[in-house]
Amino acid sequence: MARFYQPRGTQGIYESGPNRLTVNQFDRVAIGFQANSLKEYQDTTVDTSENIEDGRASINPTTIEINIKTDKALTFSVTATQEVMMSAVPKNMCPPLEVVIRRSLDENSQAEGQERDPAGCWAACLEYYLDVAPGRHPRRFIDIVGDFSGLWDQLGMIRVLPLQQQITQQRARYHMTTALIHPNRLSEFVGRWPLVVGFLHPGGFGHMNVLTAYDADNDLAKAMDPWFPEPPANSLTREYGPLAFNGTEGSFQFVGSFRFRPLSFFRAMRSGNIFVGFPDEYLSRMPS
Repeated sequence: MARFYQPRGTQGIYESGPNRLTVNQFDRVAIGFQANSLKEYQDTTVDTSENIEDGRASINPTTIEINIKTDKALTFSVTATQEVMMSAVPKNMCPPLEVVIRRSLDENSQAEGQERDPAGCWAACLEYYLDVAPGRHPRRFIDIVGDFSGLWDQLGMIRVLPLQQQITQQRARYHMTTALIHPNRLSEFVGRWPLVVGFLHPGGFGHMNVLTAYDADNDLAKAMDPWFPEPPANSLTREYGPLAFNGTEGSFQFVGSFRFRPLSFFRAMRSGNIFVGFPDEYLSRMPS
């Protein structure tokens, strides 16, 4: 039987009941169609209910992929039909696919800072994740710090493996899948917004951002960075172990900001990997 499929590079959330694929506004998206034979392919018309096509690519003699324009949030259907003699109603060669282009998740969102905690980037990123990931309930920075109490090292930095374990234990709240991957695989996860990334900052310390968009033409990811603005000079100390303010910072606190960074900015931690966390929903892909 002919079928629609989700190309490897297309991130989305598939629901089998309504045969619906939800994708993100401004992402690169393609929908694939594969016929059983060359004749079936030649006799079939593949069409979209809205004017959203941005070209077609021939994969092989029986397969095409339709590039989709995602600049507007809307819902449309993709059909594969053949004419039926003496009938005005065409025959569906496979079930029509409904595609939802949902609005950018970070539309009108505010950055989250790590407040007065120089080592609290991870908590601010989880706070932002809960703010923008659909179906999650917001939670305060201080409460998230408490949820993960005792999982940091002597320098006050969160330990990655215990962090993963605790996120799994709190699945009812986060519904997040985590992994440790080589940095050159980060592009495979682009589009699974909001995407939490833990990495080695150019300053030499472990850090975390949340990615919510990617401009592939210019290799620029939109990153929510909780370390902003820079703290006052000479206001940080490790005299007592954990990284902390030394009392000269006054009323300063981190408020966070949005930055645009190439994927190469997210370098491997000392383990050789980076941390990624994304909504569980993205594990639901169209059948291959």
